[in-house]
Amino acid sequence: MKTVITAILYKKAEPFLHDYFESLANQSVHNFELVLFNNNENEGFLVDKYLKVVREVGIPVTIVDVPNKPASINVVRQQMVDDLQRFENVIFTDADDHFGPRRVEFSIDGLKNNDIVFNELIPFDANKQGKGVYEERPLD
Repeated sequence: MKTVITAILYKKAEPFLHDYFESLANQSVHNFELVLFNNNENEGFLVDKYLKVVREVGIPVTIVDVPNKPASINVVRQQMVDDLQRFENVIFTDADDHFGPRRVEFSIDGLKNNDIVFNELIPFDANKQGKGVYEERPLD
């Protein structure tokens, strides 16, 4: 595969994992691999119960255990960069993200002519009402 979606698994993201994986499973394209990095802060943290939804649509999943305990974000990010060099496209995500149904498709398309692609960030309140960060804070 040419494209990988990657994130760091951490205990505090557990309430968001079902939504994270479901939004990946509902992407318009599935021509990517999912590589998750376990930061080892969470012994006994079971992510398999959330992975079922992405495996059902045929997305290959790999979980990489980072050897240092506890691993800092810098250590995990460096291992991600080192381990994922075999892929043409790397899409970094956070385990508490929710994706629009074409995020992966748009990212892959954008990476054809660009080295880096940024996505709109939309923070949500408890009612899942959100407004784009760029709408709230224009870049000009």
